[in-house]
Amino acid sequence: SFASGERPGAVSVRYRIDWWFSRDPLPQSAQVPATAERFDTTWLDAAGPGTHTVQSRRPADQAGFYYPVVSVTRAEQPGGERSVRDLITADWTAPFHEEGEEAVVPWAPQISTRAGAIADGAIADRITVRGARPDEPIEVVSTLMASRERPQAEGVSEAPADAEALASVTTTFTGDGTQETRPVPIPWERFLTEPTWPTLYWVERIEPSAHQRAWTGRHLLPDESVVLERPQVRTPAGAGGPVPVEVTDTAEVSGTIPA
Repeated sequence: SFASGERPGAVSVRYRIDWWFSRDPLPQSAQVPATAERFDTTWLDAAGPGTHTVQSRRPADQAGFYYPVVSVTRAEQPGGERSVRDLITADWTAPFHEEGEEAVVPWAPQISTRAGAIADGAIADRITVRGARPDEPIEVVSTLMASRERPQAEGVSEAPADAEALASVTTTFTGDGTQETRPVPIPWERFLTEPTWPTLYWVERIEPSAHQRAWTGRHLLPDESVVLERPQVRTPAGAGGPVPVEVTDTAEVSGTIPA
């Protein structure tokens, strides 16, 4: 407040902006909650009404919720011949989390996956999520793809031109963890008669949530791929011998066996 209803006019007023951080959203309150952590402090000198943009000096490097709180204190006002310090009779601090005074740095979960072994004619995706918000569900969509291209060491950002989506399955995570999707049947009939069988691979994406970013994986990563090989049968000739001889035949099978 100012003495005798006076206003500082062109005299500069120094505003203090304290930035507070919390991993969880905090409600509006008259005072800063005890669970909030001081993140940074900045100042603004303004000589009159207007709109001013003030940024924290420290980068917001943690996912969570940031709250600026503005205050004016007599002790922090600049001195001089015409100082607003002489006009201020009481310090003032804004309430915590006023409307519009919340900035969110979203969580950025990451995924690593491994294709499961083929069993009973189906295949699953083993998913590990890291960096997710602990108490907010996210949905990971795994899509089984088929392509004639072979796996690449670093994968590729775009699907190959001949890639075809065979099926999708959604898995829900709350926080970090590892899960295996339900098995997805492989449509063997699509390529049983073809001379060359495709590569099956998983590619994942995270759907964005209220406080978590979207994420999209790469195609043809080796750990997420299974190169199908058309079965081959070789029957080596048995050894000869005097007549009569017992004839036997042994078949050696290689390649991927639909099961």
